[in-house]
Order: sequence, then structure tokens, then C-alpha cells
Amino acid sequence: MKPFFFFCLLLGCLTSCETLYVANPVTTPLFSQEGEFQALGSAGSNGFNVGAALAPAKHFALMANGATYTVEFDSIQEPRFRTIFGEAGIGYWTLIDKYWRFETYSGMGWGITRNTPVQDFYRRFFIQPNVGYSSEYFDFGVASRFSFVGHTDQRNSTTMQFQPTNTSFWEPSIMFRAGYRELKFQVQGGLSLPMTSSEFDFRQWTISFGANLTLGKDFDRYSFTYD
Repeated sequence: MKPFFFFCLLLGCLTSCETLYVANPVTTPLFSQEGEFQALGSAGSNGFNVGAALAPAKHFALMANGATYTVEFDSIQEPRFRTIFGEAGIGYWTLIDKYWRFETYSGMGWGITRNTPVQDFYRRFFIQPNVGYSSEYFDFGVASRFSFVGHTDQRNSTTMQFQPTNTSFWEPSIMFRAGYRELKFQVQGGLSLPMTSSEFDFRQWTISFGANLTLGKDFDRYSFTYD
């Protein structure tokens, strides 16, 4: 029970700060072939996250992600901070060799945050190259996402003041998955490093834990024993 208690305490510390931008996990499917589909569910210091990615054709990919993050309940059981975010994008993937992959994605996301008494709408454009290793037992990937975050309609509930702000981030991350073939457990850590001055608060680093499901992949073709 001690490791579980320590994990819960760590997440509590990581999620205790109020913020207006929390990066969701970086999509790193590391596709091997046409027709492959991946789905991910995770939780951590960036809240609860779901994602899906599909390779409908050779070298072509589609992806979509959703995230929700809520902290700091007050005496009347209303969240002091909540964010809901969704994004979609397209990508290119290719095999470097039997196990190594390269892919890159680009897309748009939209979100809303409520940080009492501020309500904020924002959008994010991102470009994201990935490189990684994929096998039937474990996957490892490094992503380097560049995000351009624009808060388009930030309003204070008392003054109704409009305050548009924009910030660019470099968001590198490392992902590791372990399991067997279709189902693997995943851990991912990442940073949000501003490349321009930021006029809004943001989470500087995140960590998440989850499970990844892969369908439509011929694992025998990419196994260690395949000739």
C-alpha cells in the first residue's frame, strides 16, 4: 500500500496549483503498417485523457485527443479550476527499419478553462515530430511538439475585461510502453517550455500513466523471431 499512497500523494501535489494551460499527453502511436489503429486512456498531473490514432493508408495518419482536468474544490463543492480540451490532426509516418519509426503530426485544438473568477477560451496549433522504437513487448518514443497557444476570449466575471494573449511552447516528451502485443501499459513525461513571454499561467511539466490498445497490426511480421 505504501507505493500506492506515495503515488496518490505525488499526484495531489502536482495538481494542487491553479493554472490556465495544461498540456495533454503527446500522441506517439509509432505506426508500423496501413490499417493500424491505436487507442489510449491515461490519467496523471494533466488530468484524464483519451486519444485515438489511425493509419488509413501508407504514410498517412489521423489522430484525435480529448482531455479534462479539475482541481481545488471549495466549500460549496464547485471546482475552482476546470479545463476541457479537444484536438484533431493529420500526420505522416514511415518505417526507418523493422523496429524504428519516424512520424510527424500537425493539427488544431480548442479548449475552455474556468479559474474562478476567470473564464477563458483558447486554441492551439501544433507541429510534432516523433521518433521511436516499437516491438511486440515494449515501445519507446521521443516527441518534440511545438505549440502555439492563443487565449482568444479571457473574461473576468466581475469586470468582463477582454484580454487576448498568445504564447509559443516547446513541449518535448518521453514515452515508454510495456506489455504484450495488443495491450501495453504506458507512462509519459513531458515539459512545457515557453519560447515567448507568457501572460497566463501554465503547468511546466506533466506525467501520466495509462494503457494503450493496438489493433490491425501484424505483430508476427515485427516480432523478434520473424525471418
